[in-house]
Amino acid sequence: VLTAPMSERQDLVAALVAALEKWPDTGVPDNPAAWLTTTARNRAIDRLRHLKLRDEKHVQVAYELEQLQDEAERREEHLLDDPVGDDLLRLMFISCHPVLPPESRVALTLRLLGGLPRGSRCAGGRRDRRSCAGT
Repeated sequence: VLTAPMSERQDLVAALVAALEKWPDTGVPDNPAAWLTTTARNRAIDRLRHLKLRDEKHVQVAYELEQLQDEAERREEHLLDDPVGDDLLRLMFISCHPVLPPESRVALTLRLLGGLPRGSRCAGGRRDRRSCAGT
């Protein structure tokens, strides 16, 4: 027993513990050695099944993670190569350029980011429609 691998020794100890728990209620079986051997063998089989299932789950999770990573990389490449996003960013910087008067910067920013038409910016009553006509 001492030369057996640790997992086999643990299965044997678990079988002995099971015997100590069960035999007082049910009585000692006709062949205690066979009972202990069968119990230890069944625990070893359960442990091996558990290890096999764990390994299969690890492979499955690794595959799913790889798929998610590939999908994220494809999305990232798509976002990096998006010319519309670059143009929109350029327009945002242009609309905030200090050369433009503040009213024009506000109007351009509202139109660019909010998609507001000209009339809705002037309808607030701050400016008359003639002064908004240029924005």
